Amino acid sequence: MAKVTYRLLASAFHDGSEMEVADLVYPYALAFRWGEGKPGEATFDPEIAAATEPMRERLKGVRVLRVEETSLPIADLTFTYRSPIVEVYLDHPGFDEEESALFAPPWSSAPWHVLALLEAAVERGIGTFSRGEAKRRGLPWLDLVRDPAQREKLRALVKEFASRGYRPAALEALVTAESAKARWEALDKFVEASGHLLVTNGPYRLTSSTPEATVFEVVRDFSYPIGLGTFNAYAHPP
Repeated sequence: MAKVTYRLLASAFHDGSEMEVADLVYPYALAFRWGEGKPGEATFDPEIAAATEPMRERLKGVRVLRVEETSLPIADLTFTYRSPIVEVYLDHPGFDEEESALFAPPWSSAPWHVLALLEAAVERGIGTFSRGEAKRRGLPWLDLVRDPAQREKLRALVKEFASRGYRPAALEALVTAESAKARWEALDKFVEASGHLLVTNGPYRLTSSTPEATVFEVVRDFSYPIGLGTFNAYAHPP
């Protein structure tokens, strides 16, 4: 009943991985896998089910049309930006275009390999996606930053997946074993350097987190499409 076309602004993740089509579509697979089962099943989380229900009810299909590149020359430098163009097909559209666009955007703040790592951690009993399931199953709530014991178990999974180029079944047509291996190796190096597994993108990178304070480092990432000065008009007085 509706088609929404998205022009996404891609940028590199903090572990050096380049955003790809798989990163845009894998959140759909995760939502359906963990949201459509029954209570008590190994791959079901009631909080994921509740949070993704509006999207799962409406989403009928996704098609990636192309990836456009634009160049921005500044002085003697040229910056290149990649923009995937994605069509999302919906049933039961909203009252207007803006509302329809909110139901199922092709986006995730974390790359596919981090999401797949979390899935594997839940399946192996390392932790749970939600607080409610943690209480019900008597397991820790997954924490990519502050739990050293979880970090070591998750890093062991990263090394295992790197050795065999693991990628989820939903991505086998989009990601080769070699590309997956490179992703896991990049994540392993990121953990070694940063001490945590919270990989996202943008100009702020998590440095440390304690009960007293969370510290972010401001980084200059020239692949990030929201350039310097974009929000200056909203900062009055400066």
